[in-house]
Amino acid sequence: MTLYEFNALPDERQLVHVFDDGTFLARHWGEEDGINLYHLLGNFFIELYYDTHVNELVRLRSFRSAGRWRTMR
Repeated sequence: MTLYEFNALPDERQLVHVFDDGTFLARHWGEEDGINLYHLLGNFFIELYYDTHVNELVRLRSFRSAGRWRTMR
């Protein structure tokens, strides 16, 4: 699946694809969110943002380069 095909999926299908086929790579704690990074075949990445106060997924972001994650260590 390509990034374009992934982005064309409905939100619910995107999440199923991330959890079924994605590889968890890292977690970063922001000021208000926990951010999990996943890699998917097709060579793209997904960030899932969780609001830790209500324990709820609040945002999904897809992109090609994980460069910013290298600077978060």
